[in-house]
Amino acid sequence: MINFDPTSPLGRAVAGLFRACKEIEDGDGQWSGAAVVDALSVFFAGLGIDPDGPVEQLDARPGRTAEQCAAGLYAALLAEAREWAGDGEEHAFLDRAQDMPPHDVLGELDARSLTPQQLHSPAVDALLYLQPTVYGAPADAAS
Repeated sequence: MINFDPTSPLGRAVAGLFRACKEIEDGDGQWSGAAVVDALSVFFAGLGIDPDGPVEQLDARPGRTAEQCAAGLYAALLAEAREWAGDGEEHAFLDRAQDMPPHDVLGELDARSLTPQQLHSPAVDALLYLQPTVYGAPADAAS
C-alpha cells in the first residue's frame, strides 16, 4: 500500500486532483467523464507527463525540476484555454499571452472564463507552489 502524505508535494497534487473531481460532481454524486479527463490531463501535465505523448515518456528518466513541471502545467493551461476560446479577441489575447507576465495571463484566463474553473484553481495553486516568484503577483503589487 502507498503511504499517502497530504503534506508532500505529490500528496498536495493528488489532493488537488481529488478536489477538482469533487468540484465537478453533480447532485447525485456522478462525475462527468469529459471533465475528469480534463482534470487528469492538467494533473499529468503538472507532473511533466504529456497526456498526448507516448507511454515511453514514463520510462526511467532524470527527475524533473519544479521549473519544468510548472512550465508544462502552464503550457497545458494555455492549450486548454485555446480549446475554450470563442471569438477572435480571445484568440488574439492568447497569441499575446506569451509576451505577458504569467500572473497577468492567469488572471485574464480566469476573468475571461477561458479555462474551466474546476481546472483553473488547482492548476494555479500548483503553479504558485512550484514557482511562486514566476506565477505569483509581483512583490511590489502584492504589498
